[in-house]
Amino acid sequence: MTSIFTSAGLRCVGLDRSIPTTRGPAAHNAQCVFACARVEHLPFADQSFDIVYIGSVLQYADRPLASRETARILRRGGLLVATENLHGTPVARLARLDMRLARHRHPPHLTPKHHLRRRELSLYATHLRAVTGRAFNLLTPSLYVADCLAKRLSGGLAARANWYRYVHAMDRRLLVSMPALEHLAWNIVVCADK
Repeated sequence: MTSIFTSAGLRCVGLDRSIPTTRGPAAHNAQCVFACARVEHLPFADQSFDIVYIGSVLQYADRPLASRETARILRRGGLLVATENLHGTPVARLARLDMRLARHRHPPHLTPKHHLRRRELSLYATHLRAVTGRAFNLLTPSLYVADCLAKRLSGGLAARANWYRYVHAMDRRLLVSMPALEHLAWNIVVCADK
């Protein structure tokens, strides 16, 4: 994600709780500084950032503390954007079943505590305003199937890219025209401002 922000001309701070991640290939970006910390205890001064982006982190964190900390470091008028897995979706259940059957275990620090529930958006409303949540990735888990079939699709990568665009467009259309399907979506994007 840091490359997306820096390509837009923004300076950014990349944060991870794992030291190897903060020393990876992205750490060589001159417009970024990388730090190792937990979202529940951010090592930054109050009102330090215009934008805070959190990507699939809250499932591993103490959410009330993390929401308080992200609001604390956000400047007045700043924007919070978080993408998270939604609780109870068929895809999440299937992924957990697959992991159990494969006897895969997460290291303790990477074991999700629980995925975000829609009602938990109120945690952000305590510290921020204009909190919204929009579900996405209803059909996109089928893209994993496309990856498996990519070698067999005529047209190879070009055919796969067209399939991706088609599925994402169908996702948007279905979720806009039938909001009741949101409970089946895999992810949610939460936006809020201070």
